[in-house]
Amino acid sequence: MKKWIGLWLVLVFTMLPGWVMADPVDKLERVNSLIATRIADVLDLEPHKADRLRFVLKKYQLRKLELRRQTADLTRQLQVATKAGNKPETERILNAIRQSRSELKGIDDAQMQELGQFLTPTQQAKYLLVVDDIRKEIQSLRRGGFENEPGGNRKNMPPPNPGAYQEPGQDTIHLGNPWGY
Repeated sequence: MKKWIGLWLVLVFTMLPGWVMADPVDKLERVNSLIATRIADVLDLEPHKADRLRFVLKKYQLRKLELRRQTADLTRQLQVATKAGNKPETERILNAIRQSRSELKGIDDAQMQELGQFLTPTQQAKYLLVVDDIRKEIQSLRRGGFENEPGGNRKNMPPPNPGAYQEPGQDTIHLGNPWGY
């Protein structure tokens, strides 16, 4: 695990000067290339299967990113509509969120089906596990570091959405948990 943390840090700092001025699509390409390399290493794929993995991941990445951004934007709109008490708008936004999530699930299913054409069931299971680990690492980095690293357990950091949680019994919508993670 520490080997990967070191690798990520080295790659981030070597890319940092170009990263600031880089095009967002180029940044996405670099990050996804690193992720695909890590997945290929964990799955111990032969070079031709690693190339095919990269192709499949790239094929779906932009649409998945668009849908995630759309869902995040709709969630912000939902907060505003809910606070305003606009029931028709709230219902419209809820339906759009459901549709976006459904499409994202369909894309994930199509991607897994395509990966299943050349990965063994064991490799598919490892793929799901490593993708979940990568997701957790990225979330941890966004929140202030790795949990097992010094200062990485969010000590002395405010919750991501301070004030969003109020004690039970009050008339509020609970947007997060009271512990800030």
